[in-house]
Parts: sequence; C-alpha cells; structure tokens
Amino acid sequence: MDSLTQLVLGATVGEAVLGRKVGRRALAWGALAGTLPDFDVLVYPLWNDLERLVLHRGFTHSFLVLTLAAPLLAWLPTRIHRQTGASWRDWTLLMFLSLITHPMLDCLTTYGTQIAWPFSNFPYAWSSIFIIDPLYTLPLIFATLTGLRSGTEPATRRRIVFGALLLSSSYLGITLFNKASAERVFHEALAQRTDLRGDGRLLTMAGMFNNVLWRALYLEDDVVYESFYSFLGDRTEIRFSAIPRASTLSESLGDHPGLHQLKAFSKGYYTLHRENDHLVYTDLRFGSRDFYVFTYEIHDVDQTPDQQIVRRPRPEPAPNALRLLWLRIKGVPYDRLPEKGANVVGD
Repeated sequence: MDSLTQLVLGATVGEAVLGRKVGRRALAWGALAGTLPDFDVLVYPLWNDLERLVLHRGFTHSFLVLTLAAPLLAWLPTRIHRQTGASWRDWTLLMFLSLITHPMLDCLTTYGTQIAWPFSNFPYAWSSIFIIDPLYTLPLIFATLTGLRSGTEPATRRRIVFGALLLSSSYLGITLFNKASAERVFHEALAQRTDLRGDGRLLTMAGMFNNVLWRALYLEDDVVYESFYSFLGDRTEIRFSAIPRASTLSESLGDHPGLHQLKAFSKGYYTLHRENDHLVYTDLRFGSRDFYVFTYEIHDVDQTPDQQIVRRPRPEPAPNALRLLWLRIKGVPYDRLPEKGANVVGD
C-alpha cells in the first residue's frame, strides 16, 4: 500500500496497543514502525533497475526479520520514555504489531511481498485491493488525527481507534469477498468462449482507487486475455481482448538471467515485442493498454549488469483517464468507451 496508509495504520495500531500508558507517543512510534519496512528504498541508488523491481518488498518485509527486529527497536523508546512506566515488553509488542501489519497489508495488493524470506523469495499477492484505496485509509487517518488532538479524552480516543481498526479490517474482508465474486463472473464469461479451452490461469485484481471495478488477466498458451467487470455493470457484457505474449522472442537471447527474473516476477503475465536491436518486456499486471507501469528494455548479456535490463520512463496517463475510469466503474463495456487506447484502470 501507499506510504500514507502504512503510516496511519502503524500509528493506529500503536495507539491501540500502548496509547493508554504512553499517550501520543504510541502514535508516533507506531507510525515510524509502520513505515520502516519500506525503508529499503534508501538503498535504491545502490541497485540497478532489475534489482529495484525484484528486491523491493523483500527482506525488509520478511515476517522473520521483522519479528527479530521488534525487540531490538523497542530498546530505543524504552530508554527515551522511562517515565511512562511502559516496559520493554510493552514497546516490543507495539513494534511487532506495527511492523508486521505492514507486509500483511501489502500481501493484499498485486505487487508481491516476500514474507517468507529467507526460506523463500516467492512474492505473495492476493490482489484484493488497489495500492491506494481511500475507503480503507480514511478511517485510519481520522483515528490518527483524533489521537493527535490535545483535547480528545483518552477513552474517546481509544473508542475511535478501535472503531477505525474494526472498520478498515472489515473492509479488507469485503475486498476478499468482492474478489471471489468477480472471479466467479469472469469464469462464467470464459466458459462462454468457444475458442478457449478454459484450463489456463486467471488473475483478478481490484481497479484503481476502488473495489467495485475488477480487471482480469487470463493466460492460455502464449496469449493473455484482458477483461474488466464492474459490480454496477452487466455481467453478460464482459469482453476479453487478446494480447499476444510472444514469449518465443526471448529465444534469440539464449539463457538471459535478467529476463528469467522478470518473467518470474510477472508470474507469466507479460508480453514481449522487438524494437530495433533489443526486446521490450511489459508486465501486464500494472496498468492497462497505453499506460503500463513496468516496461523494460532487454539487452544482450554481454552488456554490463546495469545495462542488460533498463527500465523505460513511466508514460503519462491520458488526459481523460479519470473520466474513462469512472465510465468503467459505471459498467460501460470496453468496446463502447471513447478513445479505447487511453483507458487506465489497472493496479
């Protein structure tokens, strides 16, 4: 999730754990712990483009690493706030819960989080929520701001904090239910396609900024089929558009370790095409049509490691992107949208 969401989640968890004993200090330390796992971006200057992609949400999001880090991090507030009466164990619990909820929430997005590192570098992703979802974040922002107000009574502050956590956690449960419902609709639509066998892999993900619109990528043979469905639309109007994956183009590069890593990161949902003397790789999970977030140029292995995989600048969204998103949420089918190539709705 975005940094603001992780900050207010950590702050709210900190207040719930230790606010009664240490007051607003719990908010501050919870907010810090809630954002710490994303501090791997500080070493981005030391990594090349490929490493920034595949190592992000890696060891700093590991359940094992965060569990071991919690008691070490707790030493600092224990020393600073001796007068509060909170013990090292109290601060350790705050640190642990504020830290661990960060990767747990990240797992519900599409990117992938390596929570089992170092035993496995598999990126877990349940894709039930977009990386920015106001309905999830707003209750936590309200609880955090309420906790910062000096005039708020402790009892009122705690009721608001626990209410916000209950609301936001319930919303996450709703997103998982919505994902299961959308998957059933997509499977029904696929069953109507006589040109498909129906034994491929289906990935569903929440639309941008909302949980009403859903996007599906269906992989069969060497073609990825893209589709959209809104709970406000007609489930009989679902259309699938074919995107050739062209994976055989990679054979010209031989055994290319960087390209293997890109393919593994995308879990198969990618496309390749040739431009001049190099291949271009696009991860189809992030973006849609003319706005894909992760696009890389693939160069020969005889280049230096930093030049073998080079990320292209992220394109600018179309001027009418938000309007097209709104039309999709309302359930307008893709083939009836204006300027189809400019639609932007992916995670």
